[in-house]
Amino acid sequence: MKKEDVNKIYGETLREFRVKNNLTQEQAAQLAKVDAKYVSQIERGVAAGIAFGVGHAAVNHQRRC
Repeated sequence: MKKEDVNKIYGETLREFRVKNNLTQEQAAQLAKVDAKYVSQIERGVAAGIAFGVGHAAVNHQRRC
């Protein structure tokens, strides 16, 4: 599987999780301590980098609610 495919799948999964948990991109970005533009790039499959950190922050947020 190509890196681009992995990024796209991860981004789609992150977006589904974020929306399911009623988080905006801005809120997810705050939880992960990244810029909201970066969350947008991850969701579109354009960026990866610390993408795991955004998902991890969202999971932690869900557990606290």
